[in-house]
Amino acid sequence: MIDLWGEAARGVAAVNGVLLGRLAEGAARRLEGQVLELTVDGRPVTALLEQIRLNGRRARVVLREVDWDGLPVERLTAVASSVGVDPLPVPRIVLRDVELAGRSPQRELVAWLDERMPDWTLRVDDDGHVEACRRDGNGRLSVSGEPDVADHRVSLRLRTLRMGRMRVRAPRRVPVSRTIALPTLPLDMSIVEARFRPPVVDFRATIPSLRL
Repeated sequence: MIDLWGEAARGVAAVNGVLLGRLAEGAARRLEGQVLELTVDGRPVTALLEQIRLNGRRARVVLREVDWDGLPVERLTAVASSVGVDPLPVPRIVLRDVELAGRSPQRELVAWLDERMPDWTLRVDDDGHVEACRRDGNGRLSVSGEPDVADHRVSLRLRTLRMGRMRVRAPRRVPVSRTIALPTLPLDMSIVEARFRPPVVDFRATIPSLRL
């Protein structure tokens, strides 16, 4: 038996979704050049919307001068492989499989991560290296070096080890590294790659879904 009422309801929802999508694109384009104040995952975000493009089921958003809960991002590009509209109760654009690419100042990014690390204290030392210290180690032993971030993990190529006032340089001929897992980040963000080029960091990340 064919569910005529169900088919009709789904047809109306599909048409409304297309119309809402077109309206959302028109409204979004009128926001280009404006400073946006948003709440994302309960965190305040401000950004200058440079460009937004909705093309079928894909979306591309370019933001500048982003402040995400204290983390400054010079320029952020977000590309979603799927975009849709939740019509009820309030129309919302839903972005799925979002890829992010951005650049942040190194010290601010490390400080932002430090606030979210449960087991490690992170900071940037005077040489521009990232220093890591176990929070349960009474601050006696710390390591610093050049970080390499991939697949949401930090591999720290050691340059110095410090215990109290004693500081020892790690041998360059025999590279030593320490791997640290990054914490769970807002929106289940996963950092795919981060390249540290003091004083900035270029990063790529992914987010499963985002509702606006």
